[in-house]
Amino acid sequence: MRKPIVTVGLPAFNASHTILLAVLSVFAQTADVWELIIIDDGSSDGTSRVLRFWRQDRRVRIITHAKNEGLVSCLNEIAVLAKGSVIARVDADDVMHPRRLEEQLGVLRSNSEADVVGTGAYVIDGANRVIGVRGCTTPQFSAALAVRSGLLMHPTIMGRSEWFLRNPYDPAFYRAEDHELWCRTATNTVFAHISKPLHFYREQLVGYDTKYLQSCRTDRKVIRKYGHAYVGLKGMIALLALSLAKEFTCRALAAVGQEELLVRRRNLPLPAYEYADAQIIVDGIVREAKAYNAKATS
Repeated sequence: MRKPIVTVGLPAFNASHTILLAVLSVFAQTADVWELIIIDDGSSDGTSRVLRFWRQDRRVRIITHAKNEGLVSCLNEIAVLAKGSVIARVDADDVMHPRRLEEQLGVLRSNSEADVVGTGAYVIDGANRVIGVRGCTTPQFSAALAVRSGLLMHPTIMGRSEWFLRNPYDPAFYRAEDHELWCRTATNTVFAHISKPLHFYREQLVGYDTKYLQSCRTDRKVIRKYGHAYVGLKGMIALLALSLAKEFTCRALAAVGQEELLVRRRNLPLPAYEYADAQIIVDGIVREAKAYNAKATS
């Protein structure tokens, strides 16, 4: 086995219904020199049964936690275990575009100063239908932007392994650990972005309001820590007020069963042909997943 260039890190907790697609999307990559580290973080729903397909594959390392240690712990563990010179993140309910690793590697190879590169993403629902796109505008990276809205979509990132080791995620910022990391590193990191969608980000309504409210609360913790230095006192107060307004809106929509409106506003529509092209990619991986399941039950 060749030494991997890319370590793909996949933390999973109770992801039995989606992890098969996530893993198969790694196998579908056009860049073929990679290793996959899967951390089963104390799952109790059968995730481990799905992972049995790859326990003998030399490209895949499966680490099983006896109890749930949390996403931040898993991400930091992946950075320590990685053999690749770069690390790409993928969540257990997402799907990678087949060219994602190849194109992100191209950016890091052509720009030796770049530390981390993200991409745009298609958005898929619980039925694997493409419903929109997000993050396809390349931002003007700055510390002010980091505290206002973050810099990159967290599940799309690839970065140099030594960067992740120097800059671990902080467990004190649950559900805003990426926001805090971007703020903490904004002044000494070179970020890059690919404006096209090279990832399929799953957005589901189940539990969305609870997660969103937790994110709002921790985002305010990030703003209070970094806001004064990056956007000034008035800017910090305005950001805190905006976060509270978002929380109020979420609570109001959840009370009348309209959380979907909060989700929809985050996504942009696509031309019909692009919906079709993106759906073909997802459907191909879904068919392969069905074939794996058929083998398991035959």
